[in-house]
Amino acid sequence: MYPYRYYPNPYPVYRPEDVYPPVEIDIFQQSLSTSQSLLQHGMTLINGFYSEAFIRQFMNAAQAGKHEEVHRLIQTIGVPVDIETSFNPSGITFTLRDSQNDSPCCRLKLYLTWGRSFR
Repeated sequence: MYPYRYYPNPYPVYRPEDVYPPVEIDIFQQSLSTSQSLLQHGMTLINGFYSEAFIRQFMNAAQAGKHEEVHRLIQTIGVPVDIETSFNPSGITFTLRDSQNDSPCCRLKLYLTWGRSFR
């Protein structure tokens, strides 16, 4: 093995100061407004699981892997935004997105447990 030799750089390295653009709050304000709306829609979704019969029907469809039936049941709740759903034996995730806004600024993810975790 050859010994490692360090040769210093003869030219000093200058790092310019970090320069940030001026703060613009318009986009952030739009995101806050959209998020408030998504939170209200999330509450509507959660309140939509109003009866044991509906919950059983929903969970049976999910357990059987009937994604179209799960989607149909969610639509009956009447939430006017796009809802993406994924589930496994221990829980379900709802992702709410603002369908009226072209830019995907915001989304709300709700994870609800409906079974024991297998660890």
